[in-house]
Amino acid sequence: MEEEKAAGISLFASAIALMATMASHPTGRELIEHGGTQAAVSHSLGLISIPLALFGFLIVTRILRRIPNLAVFAFITYAVGAMAMLIAATLSGFVASAVVNDDVLFHYTGYLNRSFATVGVVAISLAILLWSIAMIRERLWVAVLGLAIGGATIIAVGSGHLRLNLHGFAIVAISQAIWTICVAVWMLGFAPRQQV
Repeated sequence: MEEEKAAGISLFASAIALMATMASHPTGRELIEHGGTQAAVSHSLGLISIPLALFGFLIVTRILRRIPNLAVFAFITYAVGAMAMLIAATLSGFVASAVVNDDVLFHYTGYLNRSFATVGVVAISLAILLWSIAMIRERLWVAVLGLAIGGATIIAVGSGHLRLNLHGFAIVAISQAIWTICVAVWMLGFAPRQQV
């Protein structure tokens, strides 16, 4: 299988796993009332999406040769954001359910979760913005969408207009998943441009 096709499949699977995470994500009240099984399953899907995305975006980075340093910086920024999201998902999916009966630890876990999620969202949004700049000549429509999603997310979260509670995070996750699916579609139909 060509690496572009592998990247497309991996990115598509990552986006689906991320959207499934948000669709099955319990609220804090549901976690308290029903325990942590749903949280563990939901966040396991989110954790699975991380290496799938990293693999796919590594190949995208290698393809973006016109501005290679920018693409590499985008990948590094994405990896930092992905690690922050890994910590946030672990806290929300596994630690919170273990300390649900201790009010202080449960709320402290929530603060840590939101802090790491904020770092992750901003870093991933910046990576999307940087990749979009690097791919403007390759796939204009994907680049424009990425510039809009990445830029709007950074502004909304940075200004405090978008809180990363369950609903705010769902908005971010779905918009980033849509962009990721667009990149996946590009990779699945990828044909290198001929040098003139």
